[in-house]
Amino acid sequence: MADGDTKQTPPPHRLEQFGQVMSYLQYENSVAWDRANFYLLASTALLGLGAASLLPLGKAPEWEKVIILSVLCLAGLRLSYLWKRMLDAADYWQNYWHEILRNLEPEAFGELKLFRVPLPEQGGPARPRVRELGRQTLMLFVILWGLLLAYVLFHAVTHACGHVA
Repeated sequence: MADGDTKQTPPPHRLEQFGQVMSYLQYENSVAWDRANFYLLASTALLGLGAASLLPLGKAPEWEKVIILSVLCLAGLRLSYLWKRMLDAADYWQNYWHEILRNLEPEAFGELKLFRVPLPEQGGPARPRVRELGRQTLMLFVILWGLLLAYVLFHAVTHACGHVA
């Protein structure tokens, strides 16, 4: 190193640590995507089953069908709750590993910013967030489950009260 050169080579153990933590983050991301895909597939299949079994308007509802559809809707809402818990757990671990990478980054890479770039809510550049899209997809299913349950119950109640719906 020249006398006027103040740049230092990062300690090799910091680069190794950074690489190890990156592998943990990659694992968490992979597991989160696998789980999200499971919940998306399960929710889509259940909702498709419910939609295919809709009670026709103007006809007396079959009470067994009302009960089965109501239980299906409640199961779909419960599945959505579990999906939300999974997203929350994934957020926790992804944030955990990101924070460790942010702390290791200065020693491992100096001025190069890989994980220290501020997020939009921290004043950084606006960009789409995949995590937010996952939450919006979950909310879409919650709304659809709620609408299906409301339709089934409305149809059953109006017919039971003597109003044909």
